[in-house]
Amino acid sequence: TLKQIPSNLYLLTLAAMSSLFLVSLLIFWLEQVSYLYPEYFESYVVHQSRWGCKALNFLAHFCDFATIWLIVLLVSERFIVLHKKKRALTAQRAARQIKMMLLVGFLFNFWILFIADTDKNGECDINVEWEGVYQFFITFETVFLLLTPSLIILISNCFVAYKLQTFLKRIPTSPSVSFHTGSECPGAHTLTRMTTLTGLGTTRNSRNSMSSHHHYRTIPD
Repeated sequence: TLKQIPSNLYLLTLAAMSSLFLVSLLIFWLEQVSYLYPEYFESYVVHQSRWGCKALNFLAHFCDFATIWLIVLLVSERFIVLHKKKRALTAQRAARQIKMMLLVGFLFNFWILFIADTDKNGECDINVEWEGVYQFFITFETVFLLLTPSLIILISNCFVAYKLQTFLKRIPTSPSVSFHTGSECPGAHTLTRMTTLTGLGTTRNSRNSMSSHHHYRTIPD
């Protein structure tokens, strides 16, 4: 049953991409640690080869792209569900969207395979000959992976919040709790029976005092 829900497909792929992205960041961090504390490492932990450097950089950029746009797809799917009476998105269409998004992400980040390289010291970095191209792609990524998704997510969530607020106004509110000591309280007869059962004698004044200190929950019509 869960496989037929588009949101679950988005979340499953999002979990996989996010995990791979975090693994790539961990490897980068381990590499930096090995550079800062070479006395504790006989050799570099990662990036010992040119193609290893390219592959790891590509993996980080690709997973970053996929993670961001999967969130956009998830938010958009929630927006569609709330604003359309009939669900237009099926699990099959969601799977096709994910495959198309991954293909676009692969093509969009293919440039990193040409730009990432190892320097003469064996450190993974950007090839200086491609510095201008790198700056162009970084600027383009800032717009395509930060500003545009942020606007889509913000606008979609605003419409989702508005729709939910409109829906909540249509349903009855939950019963409120009011505290009264008037007619809702038990009468003197009831209180007399209570005190009789407990073996306590009481006067009319004490009964009135007890009545004023007992609070009862009432649900309005």
